[in-house]
Amino acid sequence: MKHAIILIMILTFAACTSKPATNTDPIAGYWSGKVDGIGDTEQENAPREVGILIIAGCTVNKVCGKYSEDGHCPGDIVLMKVDGNRFSFLSETASGSRQACGSGDIRTIDLELLSDGTIDFLYHNGASLSGILERK
Repeated sequence: MKHAIILIMILTFAACTSKPATNTDPIAGYWSGKVDGIGDTEQENAPREVGILIIAGCTVNKVCGKYSEDGHCPGDIVLMKVDGNRFSFLSETASGSRQACGSGDIRTIDLELLSDGTIDFLYHNGASLSGILERK
């Protein structure tokens, strides 16, 4: 009887334990919001509107969506790492985009899914942008 109770407890615990995310399912969708910027020389930049489209089921080293700032400078995002509720991406501005976008500009984008359903956003490539994004 004692062994049966222990076995039931182990099975219950195993059933209640969720597996950590290994793909983009928890953050799939379109996210946007205003973010604040700090330039690479530590000067404060004007806020920007960012948008990120993330496809479901995408795994590490795959193109998982698009990223843009103020509706410009679109670029593919590649999932580099998943660590719990944290997702790291690389983004490269599309070739042939307008001069201001810096064609081929590489960005690191870190997203953390927060308990309230929003995303903490951090972008860096010398300059940085940070803020909260909401699912639209």
